[in-house]
Amino acid sequence: MKPGASIGALVALVGILTAVGCGGSSPSSSSQGGTPSVVNIAESSGPFLHYWARDQNYYQQAFPGVKFNIREFDAGRDEILALAAGSMDLALGIGPAPTATAILQHVPVKFIWNGGVDNTEAIVAKQPISSVAELKGKRIAYVGNSAGEFNILGALTSAGISQTDVRLIDMPAGDMVAAWRRGDIDAASTWSPFAEAMIATGGTVLLRVGDLAKAGYPQFSSGLAATAFLNKYTDFVAQLMVKVWQRANDAYEKDPVTVCADVSKANGLQPTELCEAMKLTAPYPGVKDQLTASGFGTDGHSGQMLVALVKQGQFLYKNRAIGTYPDQATLAAGIDPRPLQKAQSLL
Repeated sequence: MKPGASIGALVALVGILTAVGCGGSSPSSSSQGGTPSVVNIAESSGPFLHYWARDQNYYQQAFPGVKFNIREFDAGRDEILALAAGSMDLALGIGPAPTATAILQHVPVKFIWNGGVDNTEAIVAKQPISSVAELKGKRIAYVGNSAGEFNILGALTSAGISQTDVRLIDMPAGDMVAAWRRGDIDAASTWSPFAEAMIATGGTVLLRVGDLAKAGYPQFSSGLAATAFLNKYTDFVAQLMVKVWQRANDAYEKDPVTVCADVSKANGLQPTELCEAMKLTAPYPGVKDQLTASGFGTDGHSGQMLVALVKQGQFLYKNRAIGTYPDQATLAAGIDPRPLQKAQSLL
């Protein structure tokens, strides 16, 4: 599939969903004293602390009267589609490319949480390939409208390689390892646990997202909320940030070995495969780190998160992955600092 085809599919499907009035909170999330009875949360694989929060029952401990349905997705674009369709209320572990695309296409979602940089995201190649320059003429797997697409296109651009010089293959992240083992692909732009599986079978890491950030292609992991759900339950989301997400951050800072073992198991990996990547990802931004210059800015609508969104949008537009020019005001409006502002007052 050509680069950007999946982005086009996302844009088209989201347009249909929003046109017919979908998006927002799930019909099952009825209000009871300002607290929903049911909350549907989407998660994406990777070195993320939401696995620890889930496995340690932090959600139920904080809100014993609420039923939490937590579902895992392979890619952020699928999480956004679920938010737009109304089947999910909150979504975690989404990359900046689908986040920027959703905001620019006026999907009814809000960017509310910076989960940090997922440094398990990497471009992995089969030996003897040892540099991005050697990818010319090779078959490279990626997930369209994902951090993986942004990473591979950024890496190729930095190396002076045209997209026509390689064969880019859009496929689900869950299919990449099998394609790798069959010899159908020579490299992949992906994330945990798929990157680790390739590394374990002779793969070489050409670049990680930290390297790409230095080259002008910043990344982050976002937490999004369906707009209708957030408007109705802003105070609840603020409490969840403190009682669940911040608690998971604190647990990792106190005992990274135990937390990493749990997150590794959730990703189907051995701790030796993921713990180093988690060290590279840490420190994970907590509540107090969000409304800062390195996060959303003190006003909640600026800072490095907005800068990264604008760069993502410009890159996608330049590569014809989206047809909407990344207007900064539109992207800034896609950030909602209200739950974080309330969460900070609860610390």
